[in-house]
Amino acid sequence: MKLTIYFDGSFWCGLVEAETDGHYQVIRYVFGAEPKDADVFTFIAKRLPRLLDEAGTVAAEKKSEKKINPKRMQRLINREK
Repeated sequence: MKLTIYFDGSFWCGLVEAETDGHYQVIRYVFGAEPKDADVFTFIAKRLPRLLDEAGTVAAEKKSEKKINPKRMQRLINREK
């Protein structure tokens, strides 16, 4: 399970990605103002389990791990910046 907190331009959001038994779940949660550590811990302890139970799942497909040239990867990273 992975939690990413980011600022989308007007609100702070949390993106939770979970993969279990070949099923993939993604949940976007809007915090609003910049969350404090206590807000994040409360979200993880109280709200996240309920959201994971309510959210649907999608069958996860395995991607082939194609090796990318390091120079190409660097160009892609610079483009994303």
